[in-house]
Amino acid sequence: MLAQAYHFESEIRRSLDAISTSTRGFEDLYSSSLRFRILRQYSYNVSVECFNKFRDQSSQFSENLREDVRGLLSLYEASQLACEGETMLEEASAFSSEHLRAKISRMDQRMSQHVQRALQVPLHRRVHRVEAREYIETFERTDRRSQAA
Repeated sequence: MLAQAYHFESEIRRSLDAISTSTRGFEDLYSSSLRFRILRQYSYNVSVECFNKFRDQSSQFSENLREDVRGLLSLYEASQLACEGETMLEEASAFSSEHLRAKISRMDQRMSQHVQRALQVPLHRRVHRVEAREYIETFERTDRRSQAA
């Protein structure tokens, strides 16, 4: 994230190889979507079938997922890495963005800003150094507020 990844290429590759061969620990929407997105970003062949467990009998994304803001955001980010013909990811994008937009006014300020930024420009299209600065500034503000309280 801080543009230092090139120093750790072999370690990153080993970790990604391990993640790509295991599905243990990736049962919830957030972690499954995060795994999918990261592996796709690094050009691993990942099937959209990993999202089948989050669909109901009519092959729609389960409505009980709409309360999981963190999972929806992760699903939205993952869906932005769709390849041509992956209709499940197109459906995931529509489902997650609809429910995130509906909840945005009821989120805390930090999460609301995070969701708005993601809906405007998906994470994989952002400039890493600018994004790192945003996170640092956000955490500094949060830290100052918690110290004042």
